[in-house]
Amino acid sequence: MRGDASKRQRAVEQIEHEFAGMLLQHWHPDIARQRFEVLWDEVNVAAIKTLGSDAGSAYIALLIRMQYEFDEQYRGVHWLTVNCTGHKIR
Repeated sequence: MRGDASKRQRAVEQIEHEFAGMLLQHWHPDIARQRFEVLWDEVNVAAIKTLGSDAGSAYIALLIRMQYEFDEQYRGVHWLTVNCTGHKIR
């Protein structure tokens, strides 16, 4: 039963609320980026599943807002990326 609940698609408002809370916390950029990517993936999957509907449009609009707000909050941060070989690149 719990497995079904964990796969349930959350409403746009729920994800947006969690994202807004994340921005208010001013987390370390690396932690914020990791959480952003998890939320982004969740919204993206929901957008794909509901594409062509009003709900799909709402998820896509959320993706746009999330990207803009995250970029604004963490503007100027030099992200450290690790490529597929495990080497750090900037």
